[in-house]
Amino acid sequence: MSICKALRVSPEWLLEGVESTRGNSLDYYTIHKDSNMGRFITMYLKLKPVLQGKMIGYAEALMEVSEEGAM
Repeated sequence: MSICKALRVSPEWLLEGVESTRGNSLDYYTIHKDSNMGRFITMYLKLKPVLQGKMIGYAEALMEVSEEGAM
């Protein structure tokens, strides 16, 4: 616990490289680069800023469609 306090990390992060969500909202995620989300982020980072904005807009539109379908 002393190491966790000194590094300002959770025991889960120190032992496993993942953050706990025990009642805490996270400001960041730890994502494996070869996962779908890791691949998505890698692609996003390679885009020019204007295309990054379009990618975010597309994802937001998909969320809206998904939420409408759930009703």
